Amino acid sequence: MAEKKKTFNKNPLIIILIIALIFLAATASIVYGLGYRYIREDTVKYFGKAAKEQPINGTLYYTGGLKGKLTKNVNSANGKIIFSNGDSYEGGLTGIERSGAGKMTYATGDTYSGTFGNDKKSGKGTFTYKNGDIYEGSFKDDKKDGFGKFSWADGSYYYGEFKENARNGTGVSKNASGDEYIGGYVNDKRNGTGEVSVLLVSGETYKGESRLNFSNGDAYIGTFVEDKRTGSGTYIWVSGEKYTGEFVDGVMQGKGTYYWVGGRSPYEGYFKDGKIAVVNSEDTNTKTTKDTKTADSKATASNSTNEPVKSTQATQSTSATTSTSGVKSTTSSTNAANTAGTTSSSGVKSTQSTSVTTGTTSASNTQSTKKTQGSNQ
Repeated sequence: MAEKKKTFNKNPLIIILIIALIFLAATASIVYGLGYRYIREDTVKYFGKAAKEQPINGTLYYTGGLKGKLTKNVNSANGKIIFSNGDSYEGGLTGIERSGAGKMTYATGDTYSGTFGNDKKSGKGTFTYKNGDIYEGSFKDDKKDGFGKFSWADGSYYYGEFKENARNGTGVSKNASGDEYIGGYVNDKRNGTGEVSVLLVSGETYKGESRLNFSNGDAYIGTFVEDKRTGSGTYIWVSGEKYTGEFVDGVMQGKGTYYWVGGRSPYEGYFKDGKIAVVNSEDTNTKTTKDTKTADSKATASNSTNEPVKSTQATQSTSATTSTSGVKSTTSSTNAANTAGTTSSSGVKSTQSTSVTTGTTSASNTQSTKKTQGSNQ
């Protein structure tokens, strides 16, 4: 019996797949032989030429669509990246990530010079804004974090602790007109109760309650809540008169003691809306505002000042996870005028404003009470 020949069914798709795999393998071998490499990190990919396993000329692909053109000398630790949004970087590179000393130049005109780690601003550095504002200090993961100094173009500054791109901790701020705040901050707002320890620009350390020194010589020492004088505190006028007691939103409110100069006995009792108040002896509830003489009182001209504490600008970043559109994430320095009034009908002077414009301070004789400057700055 004749032997039957064996036959095989040849699937065209399998043949095509085998050919394609052979072609891809050959292409990859050629590409590899020419020095091209594909490198991937957490949030960035690279394809381009490499030498000694170091990328030297290729394209970076970041999460979010941002691209960068990387060039580097194989014998140098430094390189250059030109980003697709107009930003550029020159400095240290570890693989495909910015590392060590370097400089970012942003399309907006802002610049950063300092250290990088894991492709982000980390360590010490200086961020200079196009408008003239400057931050010098510590960074972590592309944010102001640690100790630093933020200087505004008008001469105002904040010197102290930062966390997550905002003032958090203790510090001292001073505006262009000379008003100075020393104390605590929470999320860019003055907050503080009890004693604080603050490192000053001079190198000395202030220890005591949060303190606001006005350029006209007045001062407030005490509690701040959400940027306002709220709680217990003491307001001292340059004339020597003083109020010690409770405040609400920057106004004398509640129980307190007012001290005149010239030998007059102090008043100890209740205040309402910054005025001495008559209280019901049975339940101590405020009934009416006491009417004291103000014939001797006369108002001085107001002293216009910028706000002692401004909002710091956010820093930009070019990294695998952050867009570099140039948009600042925190509010920039804003000016909001708040002028305090003259002596009230009760003869009690208002405290000074701590917003952009401090209020007028009544220059009464020693028998009148004064106005503190307001607190919304």
